[in-house]
Amino acid sequence: MTHLAIDTANAYLSLALKHNNSIHTFLSSKINAHAEILIQEIDNLLANQNLKLHNITDFIINLGPGSFTGLRIASSYLAGLLAFNKNPSIHSIDTFDISYSHFLLNNPNTTPYNSISVILKADSLNSIFIKTYNPLNHTITSNPSLTTLENLNINNNTLYILEDSISNNLSCDNKIIATKTSPIAMITAASYFKKTLDKNQIISPKYLRTPF
Repeated sequence: MTHLAIDTANAYLSLALKHNNSIHTFLSSKINAHAEILIQEIDNLLANQNLKLHNITDFIINLGPGSFTGLRIASSYLAGLLAFNKNPSIHSIDTFDISYSHFLLNNPNTTPYNSISVILKADSLNSIFIKTYNPLNHTITSNPSLTTLENLNINNNTLYILEDSISNNLSCDNKIIATKTSPIAMITAASYFKKTLDKNQIISPKYLRTPF
């Protein structure tokens, strides 16, 4: 099986190709250039492994939170594949899953915490999204919910992974800065948390605005 993961939800285009148990990645150095480079960089990634689009068995897309315009770029690309009678399996992950998986990849030893919460800034003033995981079995213990840092009950047995722009607003020792864009972490996240999408979910703007 050959998997291609696409992340256009964040500022830098991120791609990961898993083929024959090897992972090949691309991370753009150009900010917000998704529409300009997505198709070419996918072609380059495939060509380097002597692959074509029809060789991809599974596509993985990050459904955010993130830029609505960015999310539409990846969803439109995948919807276009379906329009031309391509029939791959298409799955979703989210930015929380990527941040969680990136932490695990860089901290392979058993975490001393009973839970890990990923906190990302919401659009509204002072609001945050929080999603919580059990690192012992890689399960989601709390789906994304909207709250504020002021209303967050700090638990010393929980590690908080926070977006950089809000990290200084949480006073505790058990916190680290989130990495929202990580090509290889997309593959890890998909192995734990991927959800299969149907065509309507891929192309629906409402779904992209509220992926949870």
